[in-house]
Amino acid sequence: MTLLLPWLVLALAAGIKLWRLARLVQRLRRPAKADLEGFRGSLEKLWARQEQQA
Repeated sequence: MTLLLPWLVLALAAGIKLWRLARLVQRLRRPAKADLEGFRGSLEKLWARQEQQA
């Protein structure tokens, strides 16, 4: 058991580091509000076209 303890600590530290890095990447990839509004507008146009065709 004493031989596993350093590996458990290392795995925990690596997991925390990976989790923090993933959060940073997600925060940087999140679209800005302007992009979100443009996406919303294009969706509304698409829905309007689909309703006209139906």
